[in-house]
Amino acid sequence: MKANVTPRWEANEARLLGAWCASLGIHLDERQREQLAIYRALLLDWNRRMNLTAIVDPQEVLVKHFLDSLTLAPHLGDSEHLVDVGSGAGFPGLVLTCARPDLDVTLIESRAKKVGFLEHVRRTLNLKRCRILYHRLGEKDPALAGTFSLVVFRAVRSLLAMLKLVGPYVCLEGRAIAMLGQTAAINEATLRESVRGLGWELLSVKPYTLPQSARQRQLAFLRKAGPERST
Repeated sequence: MKANVTPRWEANEARLLGAWCASLGIHLDERQREQLAIYRALLLDWNRRMNLTAIVDPQEVLVKHFLDSLTLAPHLGDSEHLVDVGSGAGFPGLVLTCARPDLDVTLIESRAKKVGFLEHVRRTLNLKRCRILYHRLGEKDPALAGTFSLVVFRAVRSLLAMLKLVGPYVCLEGRAIAMLGQTAAINEATLRESVRGLGWELLSVKPYTLPQSARQRQLAFLRKAGPERST
């Protein structure tokens, strides 16, 4: 990223971002839009030196990372303590921090280089209510047990395996939103029974389609109902 040059959205990108936000019923002010543009520039710059994303086309990054992450914004409450687990390059957590600066957001990442990138973006954008944790899911930490009211994650191979890992971090009656990506149709009855044994209740599965894409993605909404059943 060139020094002293503030990244901006191209006109067509600004229209795309604005239209997507309008469809979600959310508003980003000028400062928030600028933060996201800077974030993208940093992502593409750092990606030349380390593997942050396989998507390198700037407009694809906007759609598949930024707009996709913003899909969660309408589903956030007014006093959430949100954790993005396996945050990677910060999606969706860093985008949601920019969209909802009133919320406390924690990003958990186990790879040191990616933690370094997340910290750099956080400092650059002055995201005061965002913290980055260098932590591996599944490692016991009493300070994190039952801490969060909402856990979000995406791009996971197994929803059930992830729910098992994140359960200890979420308070009773807390929620999870899983971004399931371009998956096959879900049998909700089967999934509902499977997650019950892990202490979760499936609330709903909602489809959505990103701009410039014909493939349907899905969000799964869950509630922490109790401890995992012993087998």
